[in-house]
Amino acid sequence: MIDTTKAIVELDGTAIPGKDGSLILRTVLCNALLGNVQEPLSGEAHLIRYNLALRIHENDSITLTSEETVLCKECVAKMYTPLIVGQVFYTLEPVLATRGED
Repeated sequence: MIDTTKAIVELDGTAIPGKDGSLILRTVLCNALLGNVQEPLSGEAHLIRYNLALRIHENDSITLTSEETVLCKECVAKMYTPLIVGQVFYTLEPVLATRGED
């Protein structure tokens, strides 16, 4: 399960301000899924993103399929900076955070 209320923080651990308090994973994922994209999308692709954003928005924790995880990562990477992308990727796929550690 992924905690969609997890705070996104600065490198020093301080909260990043968001619209309604601190920036949280739910906001980042929904904004990325619903954001404007450079490449044209089919109506079906728009609907997939919309329905996934609705599920994320309505739940404090969620389980994503591997396809949904890939879609979220792609959308977040196109919209946000490395500070946010790194935290989102590590939250969606915790195994990434342990790579390179001894």
